[in-house]
Amino acid sequence: MLGPEHILLALAEQAPTTACDILERHGLTKSAIENILDEPPSTAAPTSPP
Repeated sequence: MLGPEHILLALAEQAPTTACDILERHGLTKSAIENILDEPPSTAAPTSPP
């Protein structure tokens, strides 16, 4: 499934860009985003729209 974190990962891989710089300033490095993608889905997250 493609989610917003995948778009952030693509932006983080495009160094040196303004988007990459902004993500890094907020702690969203390529490595950090990959770790998020490796986490199991949260049980609190909805699986389908209401």
